[in-house]
Amino acid sequence: MKFDRRTADALYRVSFGAFAYAAYAVLYPNRPLVPNWHIKCICHRLQEMSRQLEMRDSVAIEARAVSNDLVINLPPRSLKSFLVSIAWVAWVLGRNPNLQIICASYSEELAHKFSRDCRVLMEEPFLQASFSYQAQSKKVDRNGV
Repeated sequence: MKFDRRTADALYRVSFGAFAYAAYAVLYPNRPLVPNWHIKCICHRLQEMSRQLEMRDSVAIEARAVSNDLVINLPPRSLKSFLVSIAWVAWVLGRNPNLQIICASYSEELAHKFSRDCRVLMEEPFLQASFSYQAQSKKVDRNGV
């Protein structure tokens, strides 16, 4: 299905799943993404967590009984890192550039790779049209990432 640019931009802003598929095509243009139920499930849960984060400031703390804890147990090469540490971070920052996110990994090198890949997405022209990344993507942390 083809969308015009404005419709696609609106879809990327409201649907993390749609954004994730577009982001995958940006980072891995020569690797086809095979849709699977686990991708849809992870995208749905991350979108719900985002909605709860957005409500956090507008709802009293006592009224929030929903947990934002999420554990994803899948085999290697199941897109866990891409979905959570790269695409979701870019999507959440596009929706709220004032958020501060820490990306941690067992390896400093891997954490830096996630950061660089996220920045590539945030600097992608067609995604910048959907979100307000321009000012955010120019920041550099103390390690130059």
